Amino acid sequence: MDRDELELLSVSLIEQGAGERGPAALIAALKRDGRSMVESIYLVSKVLSLSLADAKTSVVTSPSWSRENREHERFHEKLIEVFEGEEQPHADR
Repeated sequence: MDRDELELLSVSLIEQGAGERGPAALIAALKRDGRSMVESIYLVSKVLSLSLADAKTSVVTSPSWSRENREHERFHEKLIEVFEGEEQPHADR
């Protein structure tokens, strides 16, 4: 979704009163609609008139995204462990 489409969607969400239901409800609705985290951050910033930094904090720590975020971090940690484990035998040569 490009920036213009996100702008139109944010205007539509504002007109529907999405900002009045609160950030948690808005973020959960965006997640259910299949919006990416980046799209959600942008839309939350527009609909709730937040800075991008505040919107990012709001989205990343929301119940809708925090579990997925933790799983993503664990995946990266395991990936790093695998790569580090593969490097060990080569160091003995």
